Amino acid sequence: MTLKQNSGQSGFTLIELMIGMLIGLVIVGAVVEVVMSSVIFFRTQSGLAKLQENARYATNFIAQDVRLSGYMGCDINATQVNVIADNSNAVPDELSFSQTLSGFDNVLVSSHTYGAGANIVTVDEGTDVLELKYASTRNICEIATHNTSSATFSCQSAHPFVKNTPLIATDCSQSAIFLQSNNSTTDINHGLMVGLNPKNCVANLGKGAAKCTAPPYQFTSGSIMALNSLVYFVAQNDLGQPALYRQTTSIDAAGALTNNPREIVEGVEDIQFLYGQDTTNDGSVNLYAPASAVDFAEVISLRVDILLRSIEDNLVDAPQTYDFSGRTIIATDRRLRKVVSTTIALRNRL
Repeated sequence: MTLKQNSGQSGFTLIELMIGMLIGLVIVGAVVEVVMSSVIFFRTQSGLAKLQENARYATNFIAQDVRLSGYMGCDINATQVNVIADNSNAVPDELSFSQTLSGFDNVLVSSHTYGAGANIVTVDEGTDVLELKYASTRNICEIATHNTSSATFSCQSAHPFVKNTPLIATDCSQSAIFLQSNNSTTDINHGLMVGLNPKNCVANLGKGAAKCTAPPYQFTSGSIMALNSLVYFVAQNDLGQPALYRQTTSIDAAGALTNNPREIVEGVEDIQFLYGQDTTNDGSVNLYAPASAVDFAEVISLRVDILLRSIEDNLVDAPQTYDFSGRTIIATDRRLRKVVSTTIALRNRL
């Protein structure tokens, strides 16, 4: 028997293989392009969302403190006494209530530093600085009794204040600023403090003819609150990125005045403040001026301009051109930037 062989062959020709490979490459290229576009879009949108979040956080933080600036109880026009003194019998600037809102305009390089020791932070050149003070309502001691002989307040309920905390006592007629000289959760002592800097230079809380000569004054009612002394500024953080800092002031366990700068918002590249001045004393702003050209006693509002940038570079196709604080600026990199502005009323001056 003779077997019949099939000489026909099946499969793809070389041309068909090349066309198939070409189609495959086109599809792969399209997929890669879509993926890359999605990655770029995601990075840009993520950077923009982060900028918006940081902008909202920064403006809310500043606005809350500015609105409280100058608050010291029920009457800001009450007689004011400050018995805190340093070794030269002067009130430290951080604990003085004589000016509750002030600032510096376009600081020079290395001209402003905050903190101390290993925690020193230098303000970025050309940015502004805002300083403000107020009595915090976060924790309050409602005065039950006041013994002027023992220099002791009794509170209606427990309080969280500790020794050396700067406090403000107010009864709508008079306000007194002092350091707590004891450790107690029910009583607050304002006794004379010796050997400390700063200290209470007198135990009495009345209005005297000269510093540290206060006569007795009895608070029959009223409240005691912590004194908040704050500074806002822009500086480089530990990673070399610009950031918004908020400094608080406290007295440590050894009795030394301590400034504590803390980074609160990363990516803040610049901040500018314009102060709304009421020159006619009618409760309306007549002009906005920088710190170098304003009478802080007449300021009733604050305009804040904040410039934020993304931490990542190469998020935009070309350097951005943007308007900030009256200037048109062309960026030198491809970071994403956002400018936010807000105007805040000083409630305790209206």
